Amino acid sequence: MKRVFKIEGSKVSGWMAPDDEVIRRPFTEKEPPEGDDILISGYDWVNEQYITDPVVPVDLYQALMEGFNELALVVGTIYEKVFPEEDSENMEEPMEPVEIPEQTEEGE
Repeated sequence: MKRVFKIEGSKVSGWMAPDDEVIRRPFTEKEPPEGDDILISGYDWVNEQYITDPVVPVDLYQALMEGFNELALVVGTIYEKVFPEEDSENMEEPMEPVEIPEQTEEGE
């Protein structure tokens, strides 16, 4: 018995086939690439290769989000020290929005 892979769009499933079996679409003997940094999006039947897209692994994504949260806390702390709340009383009022007239084409 040999291992073959059935490909349906981006879904790949493993099957067993007799050694003398002729393998044809939607099956292939080529093993799918593995890794947490790729996503299989299909199969190129002409060149007999998987079509993959690079992705960010979940662990790395979560670590980056934690890093961004820590960075936001540090920036917030620095902001509070540079611009203490007492100074907020002396701040000017924000400017009112200015309406910009529509521009027309020349000759109208």
